[in-house]
Amino acid sequence: MKRKTLPLILLSLLLLTTARAAVVLRLELPQLVQRAERVVVARLVKAGPSFWRGTRIFTSYTFAVERQVAGRGSRQLVVIQPGGQVDGLKQVVSGYPRFEPGRRLLLFLDRAGSAWRVVGLSQGVFVAAERAGHQVWRQRLEGVSSPRGALQPLEIDAREGLERIGRLWRERKARP
Repeated sequence: MKRKTLPLILLSLLLLTTARAAVVLRLELPQLVQRAERVVVARLVKAGPSFWRGTRIFTSYTFAVERQVAGRGSRQLVVIQPGGQVDGLKQVVSGYPRFEPGRRLLLFLDRAGSAWRVVGLSQGVFVAAERAGHQVWRQRLEGVSSPRGALQPLEIDAREGLERIGRLWRERKARP
């Protein structure tokens, strides 16, 4: 009897375990720029609505663009990503960033139909931060890991980092 019970308990535990991270390939700053159609400094002004698309819930996020770092576009943009809540049902998708109203972000974006999506899941989101009295952009890695384990967030100087992104963008555009 005990021999049959243990495998059933282990199988139950395995089935109850949920994934807590999306496994991704690490994108360094040049790769983020290469994959982006637009890089902006922006603030979230509106979260929602959430809506069904097939069997999945998606949420739209409206951002006010403070600075166009690379690419072109309007002063307002909408990011759509999986996850959200509709009629009391909630879906959470590992690896996608969470956005908070008013927080200043550096976003690496590519097109998703008429809206935008973040490049590399949460790898394409940096938050404004301060380190030893110095302004930096710190990558906000949420729910992602690499095949080699945990990822360490990139951190770039606030001013020099944006200039570097601009240079990488121009070099990308100059290549045939």
